[in-house]
Amino acid sequence: IQVAHALLFVFGDAEKALQYSQRALAFSRALPHEPYSQAHALFTLIHAHLRVRERPQAADYLAQTEALFAQHPELDSLQTELIGYQAILAQLESRWEEARRLQHRLIQIHRADHNLLGLTNALYNAAHIGSFLGQHEESILFAEELMAHTRQNRSASDRYMGVFDRTMLVECYTMAGRLAEAEKALAPLLDWLQREDAGRGAIQAWMAVGNLRFMQGDFAAAYHAHSRALVHIEHRGASTSAPYICHAEAALLLGKRTEAEASFEKATGLIDLELTSSNLTYYRYVQFLLTGERRYLALAREQKVKLCLLLADPRLRRDYWQNLAVHPDIERYWQAGAKVETVQLAGETVPLGRPLAPEDLLAVTWTLDDGVTDTAVRLASGKAGLRRHVLQRLSEEAAAQGALPRDADLAQALGVSVRT
Repeated sequence: IQVAHALLFVFGDAEKALQYSQRALAFSRALPHEPYSQAHALFTLIHAHLRVRERPQAADYLAQTEALFAQHPELDSLQTELIGYQAILAQLESRWEEARRLQHRLIQIHRADHNLLGLTNALYNAAHIGSFLGQHEESILFAEELMAHTRQNRSASDRYMGVFDRTMLVECYTMAGRLAEAEKALAPLLDWLQREDAGRGAIQAWMAVGNLRFMQGDFAAAYHAHSRALVHIEHRGASTSAPYICHAEAALLLGKRTEAEASFEKATGLIDLELTSSNLTYYRYVQFLLTGERRYLALAREQKVKLCLLLADPRLRRDYWQNLAVHPDIERYWQAGAKVETVQLAGETVPLGRPLAPEDLLAVTWTLDDGVTDTAVRLASGKAGLRRHVLQRLSEEAAAQGALPRDADLAQALGVSVRT
């Protein structure tokens, strides 16, 4: 287990760490009274599989770890490590509410235990999740607390990790539209990039610079920053599509179509087109910008709706719909080519059985004709088939925006009687 741990966390050799961890797990299972050894071997296997991007295998070992903990209450002292991996897998599987809840729980535990390392990790992850979900005030509070701990407690030898912490703060301010504060937080990162500009920290820092400059409307500076990030990524080996999509959009807006198409092609080789994700939403949106084909915009919006509907809390769904940077752009282009209507609907949490008050109502955008598939559906399935198709879309759009339409609302939108 110690060799596997060193291979994984010191030398970064996840493949060899897997081999040693599997041997350690086999040996520990042969010893009936060694649940701690089993747990540590399983944790190392989860981490190693995550490092080599083998999520199903990591999930399988997590399930084995949960079963081991259920059998051995004495493993409670390792509970925070288990919760940490549960949160990571939840996030990777787009179970964002669960990931958010688990990270908040870790923050509470680490605060109570005065565990600064665990607390900073949980704050970083909670800030990222909050920003992704459009919970900007929450994410900024966590990121600001993270930076406070970084300034007070990071040792000189660990100062490099402060680059990641500051990058998270810049990203949270940027995604919240608080650009002046983002610019102020960015200044030390720019100084660091002038001095060092190396390693994984430089990738994250340049991405943050690019995203801020893009939001400020300085597409040339955004293009430069994302290009610098790609230089480091190409050197280390590409692993995710997002930097290439960002670069493609910035290049396109500068009129550098050839470069935009080249970056987008690289993103295509890295992205999972079957996995519902925010990256895929962004990918389809930029594909629409590159091609002008509305079907790709429809796919981007479809991903957006799907991700909203993965959230159980209607408030979180509405915030996610409204507060992510690319989402208003998708809606603007969508509404330019579709027949849409803004309606007032009851919020999903409004109690049933009482008259609606003005504060119970939410403004919801409904697509009455999408300008893409509706004509084809009508030709293939007739008016009744088209009504069913539109009814499903209206219901999903309402739910994604945190509302619950009445039968009368749906009938009015469709132009039919409630009975029909």
